[in-house]
Amino acid sequence: MLRLVLVQGVALVVALGVLGLVAWWVLRLGVEPVNEMAHAAAAIAEGDLSHRASRRRLRAPRPASWVGR
Repeated sequence: MLRLVLVQGVALVVALGVLGLVAWWVLRLGVEPVNEMAHAAAAIAEGDLSHRASRRRLRAPRPASWVGR
């Protein structure tokens, strides 16, 4: 019985670790366009107009995402 509890505990820790990494990766992908726009906006606010937020320099977010809308 102790071995079963130990195996289940280890499996739970591994599963939670994998789920945590997947969640981090998905959130990072979703926030990346916002970070790119924020960096471009900060550069423009500092007076560097060469960082215009054009589609050539920034990747356009997917229209189906909340960032694209």
